[in-house]
Amino acid sequence: MKRVALLLILTLAAVQAKPDAKQASITTAVLKNDAMVADFSSGLYASTADPVIKHLGFSDYIEEVKKNHPEIAAAEIERQYATAQRLESEGVFDPSINSDLGFNRYNSSSEIGEAQNAFIANSSLDYQNSYGAKLGVGAKFAEGDIKTPLSPTGTGGEYFAKIQLPLLRDAVYNAPNVKTKSLKLTESIADYNLFRRKISVLEAAAKAYWSAVAAKRVFDIEKDLLVLAKEQLKFVEANVSAGSMPQIAAVETKTEIAKREAKVAKADRDLQKAFINLTKYTWDPSGKPVALNIENLELDTFPKLQPLNGSELSAAKLVSIKKRPELSIVDLSRDIAHLEKKYAKNQMLPKLDLYLSPGLELGDDSAGAVGELGVNLSLPVRTRRARGLHDQAELKLKKLNLEERKLLQSIFLEIDDAASQIDTVIDRYYAAAAEVEYSQNLQDGEQLRFDLGDSTLFVVIRRQRATAEAKVELAGILADYSLARYSFALVQGLI
Repeated sequence: MKRVALLLILTLAAVQAKPDAKQASITTAVLKNDAMVADFSSGLYASTADPVIKHLGFSDYIEEVKKNHPEIAAAEIERQYATAQRLESEGVFDPSINSDLGFNRYNSSSEIGEAQNAFIANSSLDYQNSYGAKLGVGAKFAEGDIKTPLSPTGTGGEYFAKIQLPLLRDAVYNAPNVKTKSLKLTESIADYNLFRRKISVLEAAAKAYWSAVAAKRVFDIEKDLLVLAKEQLKFVEANVSAGSMPQIAAVETKTEIAKREAKVAKADRDLQKAFINLTKYTWDPSGKPVALNIENLELDTFPKLQPLNGSELSAAKLVSIKKRPELSIVDLSRDIAHLEKKYAKNQMLPKLDLYLSPGLELGDDSAGAVGELGVNLSLPVRTRRARGLHDQAELKLKKLNLEERKLLQSIFLEIDDAASQIDTVIDRYYAAAAEVEYSQNLQDGEQLRFDLGDSTLFVVIRRQRATAEAKVELAGILADYSLARYSFALVQGLI
């Protein structure tokens, strides 16, 4: 016995230990196999000669984020959980097979001391529908010395159908039916949470993408500016050697090169940060992050500017009414409130149920056609619970009407705000593009004057810096525009 008890204790301990082992499986695997560390790294220091992703277009990138990002996947699981809850509630309408089998041996009441025997078997398939009716078919056998209230059947048994039908209270508007339909609201709320999570993740992902594009452009601008300074140094040193320029001009150019090298290093670091941030949103279908190789990865260029017009703004608002899940939640909530109101009215009625059970006995000693027919009646004395439910439903409807107005205004304001963002960014773009053009013209003109001996190197360098700064500003504005355009689609519900 001691060995058996010890074995049982060890078995229970092993079973209880298994869940903890599963919970820590991913972390434990990484700790035990340091090669897996690369699977969860940015790829910044990885030497990948042939990267998995060579071109990452924005549309493909967004689709992969929607399908594989853990936060969106978690929200999708919550949505599936809500569906499982509704499925659970619908289980009340599942059919069931019920059986009652027994052998009865007892002391005879008419002949004390004499044993009497009876065999009883009763089986049925029972089902309740959303109307509230209880239906069933079955068979029963009762042979031997049957005690009351049971009655014997023929040797071939009795086969029957049965129905209990509510005529007033609980007809159509019954608690299981109302609960099942109410849980559809939980699904809609989960849909809304999934929608908000998608908007949050996708907007952040889009910002990361276009920030990376802008960072790459800024890096290229700073590199080009450095190359220009180095070319300028060659020209200056040649003139210094020829005696047409003072030695200080070479020192000034070298100082500018050092400054530009520092700016290139900073731009390179900003580019690395942008790609690390971009890696937060690249996951494969197996749930493993996808590292990106900065050196070999190509991204899309900025989209062309498309100013909004009045008809596009109006169309966006109409689209949002169809696509935004908040409004469908209000509609469903209103339907459920109407259902609850009808249920409350139904519960004020008397309970009147009709029951009918026709049957047929077969075999020896059978009575042929048998059955039951009758009604159950219950009259409520007070209906405070039902009246309370009715008043709650009425108030809920009034509240939903107010919330719908507020919600509609909130959605339209979000769209107006997104449209305003596009308009403002476009205005900024035209101003910045003009600044780039003017700065470039000034730079070219100043360079020409310098070549003719009518300007100084200091002024030329200043013009070059101004042009580069204007180009950097323009790159940031283009990133803002690209994000604003995508956000405008998101607030419409076009995810």
